Amino acid sequence: MYNGNVLGQPKTTSPKFAIRMNSTTEYTISFIFRRVSPSMRENIIEFWEEHREDWLSITRQPETRNIFTVQNTQTARSSALLQNAVCVAQANSGAIAGVAWIKVAMMPVDTNKSELIYFQRMYIAPEHRCVRLANQLINAFHHHLILSNQRSPLVKYLLAENTNPKLKTPVGRRLFIRRGFKFIGFNSYDNEIWKLALPPTTGPSCLPVFR
Repeated sequence: MYNGNVLGQPKTTSPKFAIRMNSTTEYTISFIFRRVSPSMRENIIEFWEEHREDWLSITRQPETRNIFTVQNTQTARSSALLQNAVCVAQANSGAIAGVAWIKVAMMPVDTNKSELIYFQRMYIAPEHRCVRLANQLINAFHHHLILSNQRSPLVKYLLAENTNPKLKTPVGRRLFIRRGFKFIGFNSYDNEIWKLALPPTTGPSCLPVFR
């Protein structure tokens, strides 16, 4: 059972745990980084194809959505997208409620020289959105990604883009700070960018999968 400890040493490394949202709804969150089963693969493909447009409407301004779609022509069937999925939340019916994944990119962080980084991404389907599930999914994402020996040792930072207007407040920014993130600036969409230093890992030294 995940103990809610995001950055410290956990008491358990169980890849799966359950949370109960109310008397009838229960969500199971599973860690699937670099080990997506064939059945989960098809479920993620179906989930993403259904919700891709909603994701774009949330994360991008209307005038840039078409450009973003053209630049990102890969579908959910691409191996990169599936291999970069970290955690998945499923309702008690088995349907996927949300996914947290990483996007691999090259960009300067501490210097003018570009380096490999992970960008955190999370999406929860509209009918399942609630604060508690969002917190549990992102906590599980951080918890397991930090502990994973499948992370590339070439990647030193996890970056987060704050696209949520409700988090662009002093209270919202404190949530990033409590998780160990440091504010580094704004992107071209005027969204805040935060960075988290990742601990060293003995994972595979090969280049991570780009999306």
